[in-house]
Amino acid sequence: MTSSEPTRGDRTTADHRPEESIPPVPGDVTSVRAQNTELRVRLADATAEIVALDDRLRAAKRELDDYRQQLRLMRGSRSWRVTRPLRILKKRVPETPAR
Repeated sequence: MTSSEPTRGDRTTADHRPEESIPPVPGDVTSVRAQNTELRVRLADATAEIVALDDRLRAAKRELDDYRQQLRLMRGSRSWRVTRPLRILKKRVPETPAR
């Protein structure tokens, strides 16, 4: 190593440029803030939509569970077992068209 080469501790100002040398872009921070605000609004709207859809899904699941319970009770009843042959015949015989 020669004496003209800078050592690790001997950095000149040319080697290290301060952040001030990069000129700021006018309106850059403002546009980023506006985009951030827009994204927050869109996120809030999407979250509200997800919550509403989740509520609808839960209501549909409750309704489906109620129908399943009704079918379970109906299949266990005597009238369901007695009318089973009639239901099978109704499926096999085509309905007459309305005149």
